[in-house]
Amino acid sequence: MDMTGLLLIFGLMGVCVAALLWVITYSEGTDKYLRIILVTGLYHLVFRMLWPYLYANEISILGTPISLLYGPMLYMAYMASVGKPLSSREQVLHGIPFVLSVAFIGVYRFLTLEVWFTGHYDLFFLLSAVSFTVYPAWIGYRKNRLDAPVSDTLAEGIIGQLSAIYVVSALFITLLIVGLYLMPFEFGFDLRLLIFGILFTGLLLIVRYTYLKHREKNTPAVKEPVSVKGTEHRETAYQHSGLDEEVMKRYSDRLDDCLQTSGLYLKPNLSLDMLSRETGIPKHHLSQLFNTYLGKNFYQLMAEYRINYGVRRIEQVDEGLTIESLAYECGFNSKSSFNQYFKEYTGCTPSEYRSARCQVSA
Repeated sequence: MDMTGLLLIFGLMGVCVAALLWVITYSEGTDKYLRIILVTGLYHLVFRMLWPYLYANEISILGTPISLLYGPMLYMAYMASVGKPLSSREQVLHGIPFVLSVAFIGVYRFLTLEVWFTGHYDLFFLLSAVSFTVYPAWIGYRKNRLDAPVSDTLAEGIIGQLSAIYVVSALFITLLIVGLYLMPFEFGFDLRLLIFGILFTGLLLIVRYTYLKHREKNTPAVKEPVSVKGTEHRETAYQHSGLDEEVMKRYSDRLDDCLQTSGLYLKPNLSLDMLSRETGIPKHHLSQLFNTYLGKNFYQLMAEYRINYGVRRIEQVDEGLTIESLAYECGFNSKSSFNQYFKEYTGCTPSEYRSARCQVSA
């Protein structure tokens, strides 16, 4: 490999490392791990496209350890979506297969054991197939047996889509290995290109998820109509909803009492269906209550209760409670969402609120 090839490789690695650092620094929760998958996938794709030019005299059919990162990252994204993020130690444990594989390549390069290495390099393909199968299966089991439903429908959708993509990829990887070693036969096309095409589809879905997430966060709530002539527009809204003001007031009191006494809003997986079951208010009536009477949507109302709880917690405890821990305690799936809503409702971030409180106390 010439100097140009080396510069391409190191340049690509530098860009990806910078992108990963940016994602890790400025992303939280489910979004962080999905973006890591996106950056990793782009690096993987470009690297494989450059492979024939950089290693023209070496084996081109082999797998790479990069594919061992997709499954663990998807699992971390799922656990964050249900409010059970993995600890740093658990994340390291899930990354051990990737680290050992990279170390394996390093030993080969150092010792140049080409004959021994060539016969075992396709082990990465096999490990990838196992990873692409085990992690989606475990996510599916947890989703149906162990964890409550995910309240974020967008996150639930992308995790399900990526799980399906990885299982299909595992199927074709298995066919590739069988065709190469156990039952040699021609497929009529390059399975490797098909596998990378499937994985690339997953990257496009993550881009789509990011766009939809951004649009959802920036969609304003439906505000209560206001009229300078009094309650004319408000009464019209009640007529359109089929509920009069007295019913709305009763529903509002029942909702507030249920949330205050049960602390239901602290559940990160709380959904409109769950709230309907707990309050006994029909789901479509809840939607009308939010938009017509309260002037805010479901997520904004839950955020308001959670922020009020967070403010009380900051005033009750010392600085030993981290902002990230407080975010999960309040029912948010990420620190960034907590900071965003906290600043929206109080005018400052949780850290700034805590600092101001400490200065007043001093």
